[in-house]
Amino acid sequence: MINEDLRKNIQSREWEQYWSGKWSFTTASYFLYYYTHLMKAQMGEGFTTVAAISREGHTTCFFDKSDRKRFGEHLVKQVLADSTFIPRFCKNLKQRADHFSTVMTRLKQQPAIRPDDFNIFIQEFYAYTGPHISPRHIIDFLPEDKQQTYFSDLKDVRLYTEHVYADTEQLMQQWATQISEKLGLAPTHVLCLTREEVEHALESQNVPNHEILQERFHCSALIAHDEICEVATGEDAISIEQLLAGIDSKTSELSGTIAYAGNVRGHARIVLNPSDVSDFQEGDILVSTMTRPEFLPLMKKAAGIVTDLGGLLCHAAIVARELRKPTIIGTENATKIFKDGDTIEIDSDRAQVRKISLPL
Repeated sequence: MINEDLRKNIQSREWEQYWSGKWSFTTASYFLYYYTHLMKAQMGEGFTTVAAISREGHTTCFFDKSDRKRFGEHLVKQVLADSTFIPRFCKNLKQRADHFSTVMTRLKQQPAIRPDDFNIFIQEFYAYTGPHISPRHIIDFLPEDKQQTYFSDLKDVRLYTEHVYADTEQLMQQWATQISEKLGLAPTHVLCLTREEVEHALESQNVPNHEILQERFHCSALIAHDEICEVATGEDAISIEQLLAGIDSKTSELSGTIAYAGNVRGHARIVLNPSDVSDFQEGDILVSTMTRPEFLPLMKKAAGIVTDLGGLLCHAAIVARELRKPTIIGTENATKIFKDGDTIEIDSDRAQVRKISLPL
């Protein structure tokens, strides 16, 4: 059963899905530690509580909306006080991305990633994470009359740094494969260790048993708050996900934000990992938590695009405008409400997506 204090903590907050994709439980553990322990010292504001749901190597991260608002307004205050802030920030972020990429490339080319190398990687990961999430927060909380002024610069840096976190997970996968034999674990189970367990494993090779790690791999929740990170699995994790996402399984209609206008009907294709999809058809409607560069071939074939996550600088919004595909972003739960093969309709007049029973 979920600890009652934890349940109340989750229920007392208004949650927003912020990122989702092929990141492991372990990577999420490091993200959550940074957001709640280190970000305030680096960026001037941090988050009090952050949650993540991880299933078989795919993780969705949830931010408390009040935390996100406070961080965004903190950044916007600096933007409005100094007209040179955005150009300087964007230049610095590109330099950080280049440096972090150079470090990761060097480590990937080594015969083995030693414990000291892994620690260097993690410190670089921490140094990069706060700046990386800043452009989306700036554009989301800027006054509307200022958004167009800075949109081009922020879009440019967003696209320039798009690859970094995919590269991060590739390095985590490589490290897990190398260390798995030493720890007596499958690589997938190495990536089900918490940040603290990784540190202990590197020192003493003590790790949780197979059953615990398999439960985490199947379905787990991480909640970072009050200097701790709690982990739940199984039915408890599913219950936490329902609290975080506010899922109403009876609904057949969702609202979102129009990224590109247009009305279209098609078969829903729920895609979390594009590398797993081989039968996406022209005219299907792509439904995903969020898109990334590797989704582009599917986006080109799709009649329309629907995402759980949103924002002016999200990948789906940028690409939808370029491809001129009807797109609704920020529906929050499209991947959970709609099923593969459902006939759905994107209605940009109402900024809605709905399941329909009529034949195509």
